[in-house]
Amino acid sequence: MTSLVNIRRATFVLVAAMAWMGCKQTNRLYCDVSTPCRDPARPSCDTIAHECQSASSTHPDMSTVDMSSGCSTSDQCPDALPICDAGVCRACTGPADAALCTTHKATTPYCDIPSGACVACTTATQATDCAAATPICGVGGGCRKCQLHSECAEGVCRFDGPNAGSCVASSEIAYVDNKGNVTNCGLAGTHDGASPATAYCDVQPGVDSGKPYVLVTGHGNTQSAYGKVTITNTVNVTIVGPGAGVLNPALVFDVAADQISVTPTGSNAATLILDGLELGDRSNPSGQNGISCSASGAASAKIVVRRSIIQHNGKMGVTTNGCDVTLDQSTIGPGNSQGGALLKSSDFTIQNSVVHDNGSTTAAFGGLQINGLGAAARGRIVNVDIVNNASKNAANTYSAIDCVSGTVVALNTALIGNTVAASTAEVRSSCLMDHSAWVGAAGTNLNLASCSDATVFVDPTAFDYHLRTAAVAPCTVTLVGRGTGAFMNASAPDYDFYGASRPLPAGSAADIGAVESPQ
Repeated sequence: MTSLVNIRRATFVLVAAMAWMGCKQTNRLYCDVSTPCRDPARPSCDTIAHECQSASSTHPDMSTVDMSSGCSTSDQCPDALPICDAGVCRACTGPADAALCTTHKATTPYCDIPSGACVACTTATQATDCAAATPICGVGGGCRKCQLHSECAEGVCRFDGPNAGSCVASSEIAYVDNKGNVTNCGLAGTHDGASPATAYCDVQPGVDSGKPYVLVTGHGNTQSAYGKVTITNTVNVTIVGPGAGVLNPALVFDVAADQISVTPTGSNAATLILDGLELGDRSNPSGQNGISCSASGAASAKIVVRRSIIQHNGKMGVTTNGCDVTLDQSTIGPGNSQGGALLKSSDFTIQNSVVHDNGSTTAAFGGLQINGLGAAARGRIVNVDIVNNASKNAANTYSAIDCVSGTVVALNTALIGNTVAASTAEVRSSCLMDHSAWVGAAGTNLNLASCSDATVFVDPTAFDYHLRTAAVAPCTVTLVGRGTGAFMNASAPDYDFYGASRPLPAGSAADIGAVESPQ
């Protein structure tokens, strides 16, 4: 009898075991922390139902959990969900997750709260976490090159040379600050330019200091203006101000002289970069030229102007002879009495800029006059607005662009509102125009018949040259999307007057003019 009972018990245990094993084998959807989902069609684990779900499952806890596999430490989690919490990979949520971010990857020890990802740096730690070549912690928590002067602790970002994108050290900077009055500034204290506290009172001593950068503090009115700058020797210097059109600009203004004069003598080579300055008076034309440059014989001169305004000078905004000139994201005008820029025997590029309201009824030209190129034969006008310039009414007089000699290419450039009279036209026929716009244009260019500056730009009276995105009667066209990428030796820059990307949207045709429309 006992034997029979034992046989029945053994049979029951065997059947129960087989039933349990069968259950485990048939429930292929089961999952938990140690049992991951294997079916590609059901990759995610519902941790409440312990069941593998498809990627499109709408179970409420699937919005924050992706259990394609379990975890025991954060280094087992994907970058998108870097934190292992109770066997589940999740997004990081703040500084409290820093240790777990370090466990996830030693190179990403911080939590970027917006994305929930662990990152290499934050703005608070970029000074120690980012290398000199990429000193700024950008969006997304990665180190990048500087793009603005204001991003750098000393106020100067390097835009030129092999180390472009790095921040300039204080030892390379001559500081200039007249405290609102050049004369009073020099009455007391030390002024060696070595620090903001001991800044030079005027720009010229900074240029003569031998340091490669001069940082100028702005104070915003003619009474606090800095004096003229004159260069005759070999120098390579960048003068940085707070920007053009800002509340407290760095004004360089002399009532009786050129604001900037570059005339290297002998075999001297001068390179001057102006960034974020205003040259000339803010209201009434006076003084001589905004920038004057001349180089001959063995001497050479190169001038680069960025993010600056040249305005209200008694003669011209810019005049050069034998120099290499680049103007970018800058404005010539208003109020340069004898014209915007006269370029003689000079290689030049003018791009992303505005030339407006220069000249007069007695001026020989209004906006730009080019009379010969330099040794490189570079003459480029690209994505420029040339607006409301005036010149005298006489034969062979041109109020917008006068290409007297030299192969000058104008691409994606708008000419409108400049003097047109019986003997005066906007552009000389020898200028090589492509995908540009003016009244009477033909071929690959855009005819602005019946258009005015007010129907093309948002608010030209306030010097706002954003483009209208729809035609305003009686004008029937807009400049949006009417440009092109390149013509001959000229190419449209990939940024505009304000630094926005060009073209917008990416892959579309560029606009005509200095300011790219976001539409």
